[in-house]
Amino acid sequence: RSNRDRYAYPNGSEIVCVWFDKPGKLLSADYDLALVDQAEQVNVSAIEHLLTRLRNNSGFDDKQLILVANPDSPAHWLLRWEEQGKLVRHRSVIQDNPLFWDSARGCFTRDGEAYMEKQSRLSGMNYRRYVLGEWCAAEGLIFAYDPSRHLIDAKLVRQDNRWNVQYAEGRTVALEWFACGVDWGDAKPGAIVVMGFDRDNRGYVVEQHYRVGVTTDDWAGVAESIDKRFSPVAFVCDSAEKDRIAIFNRRLGHRYGREVGSVAVRANKSVLSGISEMQEFIHNGQFHILRDSLAHPMDNKLREGLPRNLQEELLQYIWHKDSSTDLVLDRPDPRREDHAIDATRYLIMWVKDRRYPSNQLSEVQQFNSAVERMYR
Repeated sequence: RSNRDRYAYPNGSEIVCVWFDKPGKLLSADYDLALVDQAEQVNVSAIEHLLTRLRNNSGFDDKQLILVANPDSPAHWLLRWEEQGKLVRHRSVIQDNPLFWDSARGCFTRDGEAYMEKQSRLSGMNYRRYVLGEWCAAEGLIFAYDPSRHLIDAKLVRQDNRWNVQYAEGRTVALEWFACGVDWGDAKPGAIVVMGFDRDNRGYVVEQHYRVGVTTDDWAGVAESIDKRFSPVAFVCDSAEKDRIAIFNRRLGHRYGREVGSVAVRANKSVLSGISEMQEFIHNGQFHILRDSLAHPMDNKLREGLPRNLQEELLQYIWHKDSSTDLVLDRPDPRREDHAIDATRYLIMWVKDRRYPSNQLSEVQQFNSAVERMYR
C-alpha cells in the first residue's frame, strides 16, 4: 500500500518494506529474513549493506537473504557470486506455477496458454531471457563476441623455443609474433592486452592485466616482464599522455645499452574506425581469448559488479540509446566499461596493415637474441 511501509502481526513479527534508493538508511535496522525482488536491477553495494542487517536477536537463527531475479547478462554479479560460492541458485520455470501449468495432465492451463501466447511475441534477448530463462547478453551489443566460440579452453606453452597455444584436446597452434595494447587508467581501471598471432594472422589474447590505480612506472614494469617473455613488436598505447609512452620506451628500449627491445607507439584513437576493424576481426573468426589469460588475481580495488577482464567487458558493451527518442546512436554507451576493449582496439587498429611473415620475424628475433647474448 502506498501509505504503509510496515505490517505488524499479533505474535510480534513485523514485515518491513524498504526501497533501495538510499541503501545507507538500512544501517539502523536489524532483520531475520530479507527478500529482494528484481535483484538483477540492484547493485551489489546495496545488497552488501543489507547483508550486514541480518543480525536480529529475536531467537530466529536461520538468517537468510533471498534474491529473486530475472535472467540478465552472463557477466552479472549474481552469477559471479554463484561461481564464488556466495549464493545458491534455484532455477524456476513457468511449469512451476500451478496457475499456468497442470502437472497432473502435463500441459498448460487455459491461463498458461494465454500467457505463453503473449510471451511468444517477444523477440531476441527478451525471448531468450524471459521465456527460455537464459542469462544472455544485452541487445545492442557492439561486438558479435560469443564465449562459446571465442573464449577457448587452452593454455600457452613454450616448446622448441617458440610459444604455442595448446587446446584442451591436445591440438596446438604455433604463434609467430606478439603485440600489446595499453590503456592507462587512473581512477578507473587500466589494461594491458597481450595478443599472439599465428601464421594466418589469427589473434589470441594470451595475457591480460586489468587493474585500477596503477602508476606508469608499475605499468612499465609489467611491460618489461611481457617484453622479456614474448618480445612483442610493439606496445600500442593510449596517446593521450606522451610522457607515459616516453617512460615505456626508456624502460623497454635500452635493456642492453641500445635499442633492441619492443617499442611503445601512439595508438590511433578513432573510436568508430577502431570498432569497425575490431568487429571485422571478431566476425572473421580471427579473435580468440584464452579463458585463463588474466595474469593476476582479481584486483580487489575494482568495484564489485563491474567487469574484471576483456571478456566481461565485451558482454556489456552496447551502443548508446537516446533516452528521449529510444533511437540507437552511432557511439558506445559512455556508462559501459571499455578499458580492455580500448587496449584491444588500439592493438587491432595498429596491426591491421602490418603482417609479419614468420621468416621476417625470425630474423628480427635472431638479431635480438644475438645482441642479448653479447650484452649478457
